[in-house]
Amino acid sequence: MSLEKILEKINKEYKSKTDEIEANLNNKLSSIENETKNEIQKIKDDIAIKFEAEAMDLKKRAEIEASIYRKNILLVEKQNKINIVFQKVQDKFVHMEKTEYQKLIKQMIYSHLKELEKGTVEIFISSSDKDKINNEYIDILNAELKNKNIFLKPGPEYAKISGGFILKKDDMEINESWDMLFRVWKKEFEIEVAQVLFKGV
Repeated sequence: MSLEKILEKINKEYKSKTDEIEANLNNKLSSIENETKNEIQKIKDDIAIKFEAEAMDLKKRAEIEASIYRKNILLVEKQNKINIVFQKVQDKFVHMEKTEYQKLIKQMIYSHLKELEKGTVEIFISSSDKDKINNEYIDILNAELKNKNIFLKPGPEYAKISGGFILKKDDMEINESWDMLFRVWKKEFEIEVAQVLFKGV
């Protein structure tokens, strides 16, 4: 075989081998590209699903928080209305007509006679009650209490209360101020007041 024939054969074989390698390389690159595209799409799909789930979770949490906020606002509004009701009633006690007020104070003092027993009892009042529970009124009460050996003595200073009175004897203290009474009454009757105020709400 001549040299020219040999070279031609080698060239054909080289070209065939090169074409085969190139084809294999192209197939490999195409396969890698497809796999990469699929992987990228899978990542995108996973991110989209995760984002959607997080978005739904955020929306649900926002709705729950908004609902709790609305309920809290409603509770505050209801509590304010209840407080206003009790404050209005307390104001009526504070501004009660003098004769009626003195009658009520007398009944309240007499309800504690067994606790007071005998002796001197200090009575502390609010500065706003100085014209209602004055020395003249206390003298009248003392005249009635004389046969029970109880003597009411005005306290040395005014009590920091809105009205009513505080009795002190030795280590005993009886707080019948409107402030104390309405705190007790509020705890006792708040639910009933709320049921009346917000019936059907």
